[in-house]
Amino acid sequence: MKWWDDLWLNEAFANFVSYLCLDEAEGLEEYTAAWSIFLVTSFRGLATDQQSTTHPISVEVPDSDAADDIFDGISYGKGAAFLNQAFFLFGREVFLIGLASYFKEYAFQNTQLADFVRHMSNAAATLKIERDFAQWARTWLQSAGCNIIWHEIEEEAGVIKKFTVHQKAHVHGIGNQLRIQKYKCAFYDEDMKIIKEIDILTKSDQASFELEELAGTKAPFAYHINYRNYGFAKFIIDDKSLDAFQTRLSKIEDSLSRRQLYYIMWDMLRLNDLSGARLLDICKTQLMDETAVDVLTTALHGVIPVCIETYCPLEAYEAAQHDIFELLLDGVLTKGAIEDSATRHSVLTALIDSARSEDHYVVLMKWFEQGFVTNSKGDQLQDVEISATHKHSIIVSVWSS
Repeated sequence: MKWWDDLWLNEAFANFVSYLCLDEAEGLEEYTAAWSIFLVTSFRGLATDQQSTTHPISVEVPDSDAADDIFDGISYGKGAAFLNQAFFLFGREVFLIGLASYFKEYAFQNTQLADFVRHMSNAAATLKIERDFAQWARTWLQSAGCNIIWHEIEEEAGVIKKFTVHQKAHVHGIGNQLRIQKYKCAFYDEDMKIIKEIDILTKSDQASFELEELAGTKAPFAYHINYRNYGFAKFIIDDKSLDAFQTRLSKIEDSLSRRQLYYIMWDMLRLNDLSGARLLDICKTQLMDETAVDVLTTALHGVIPVCIETYCPLEAYEAAQHDIFELLLDGVLTKGAIEDSATRHSVLTALIDSARSEDHYVVLMKWFEQGFVTNSKGDQLQDVEISATHKHSIIVSVWSS
């Protein structure tokens, strides 16, 4: 890029395209975690965009000293999410045509954001897409803050009576406004199998609108808002679906979907759209059957610590930590369903970190001295190894208690 103003595009483009290539490139079929990793990036951007210090993706940088301030969750996370949304909204062919002409004209040269936008706009026009790419991009790039999107669903006798999409601008963000974006909503049956997917297109001039085509159709067991993470907004899960996820989230076959739902619920804590106690309860009931390392990492090292340390009453703190210790030891690890050692290592780390009572410290010291892990019945867990890192964590946990 010619100047710091547009360097976010360089970083965000590399970010987004790297995940796209990892997901689609021939010979890399065994690597399935691309979009799961992208979740972390996009939700980092969403968290940054909900703070009072948020800023537009594209900002003026007066000098090189100020350039350090633009490299954050907005430039990397929201910037990549903007490209992901553009790819989904305008389509693959627009990107292929637009990038081909862009790279042809500017090979071995520096460019500006306007150059990229012009080529993408021309590609959209070539494909006779009526939506103006440049105008759409300005609403995403030159104003700060995110939108909040939720569904109001009326059902009667197992049939959808009314399906309304609501949106509003988050309170933080200079010039924040409603934006056009497309996202998916998946419908689950009672076995948590997907029975339908729909595309939802928001409008920049409507805070609420109905999906009339859904009226009179069979109601699912649960709705997955922003399925596959194509949208970028603060999405809020409806109450019926929260009830379903509280009892059956772990039955969803796709680990990416399970991880994303934990992230959405985690984000719902910020504006009290979900209580810490309820999210903690969902974690405790659904992690019993969880084996995916990315989902466990998100829940054990992100969601649960935040729920307990920030959103639980002080008088419930030790009891909550005690429950997590017991859950991980006698539930997750003793069950023996986790096949890979790296995931077991991560679970054991979270277990040690959750120790808060004298009984648990005694257990930790026993493990330290004997060199292996035992459950509450005294049975050795053959596949769970205590590493040097774990032993160090035990020492820190016990001696800082």
